[in-house]
Amino acid sequence: MFLILNWSAIPGLSRHHWGTDLDVYDNNSNQGNALNLTLQNYQKGYQKYFSKWLRENIEQFGFYYPYYQDLTDGVQMEPWHISHIKTAHNYELSLSLNEVRNFLESDNIHILGKGEILKNIKFIYENYIERYFSKRK
Repeated sequence: MFLILNWSAIPGLSRHHWGTDLDVYDNNSNQGNALNLTLQNYQKGYQKYFSKWLRENIEQFGFYYPYYQDLTDGVQMEPWHISHIKTAHNYELSLSLNEVRNFLESDNIHILGKGEILKNIKFIYENYIERYFSKRK
């Protein structure tokens, strides 16, 4: 489960689902290649110039990288994933461990491994959700 969480959020808890985050790329740089959201492509591949420009300019547009740390645990580095600081911060202020737990315990939520997720929810919340809040910046 934790290996999956390194790359994928629990359904309904993704920052994309908050409406604050998006994945970005330069379509003009693809040079006929299919979109490839990989660290290699953003560091050394056809997205490297766009990635460099974005790193240098991201804050002036009100965004930041929630997953830009090169970690051995937690969500892996995603230089294509950006978050709108103000909007994300407002959402984060309303999100708590109890709200996440209540959401997952709802009878309307059907997720494979739900019991295991709930057994580990405090660790998951602290290490895969709260750790990346903009207020920690």
